Amino acid sequence: MNNKLIKITMGVGLSAAMLLGSVSGVSQVEPQTVQAARSYKIKLNHKDVVYSARGQRKGALKNGRTVTAYG
Repeated sequence: MNNKLIKITMGVGLSAAMLLGSVSGVSQVEPQTVQAARSYKIKLNHKDVVYSARGQRKGALKNGRTVTAYG
């Protein structure tokens, strides 16, 4: 009975040591700087149709309307 307890304790200790050893080897990643997407104002020259993500027609935008585009 005492032998089983020693084996369990050693197994837990060894597992903890391996876990802590692998965590300490993780390096810090430096943050990256990114630019935000630019936005543009677009004035429509003609009627444009708006579609959903599924490709279904949702409506239309009238001639002369100003919309914001990103990218």
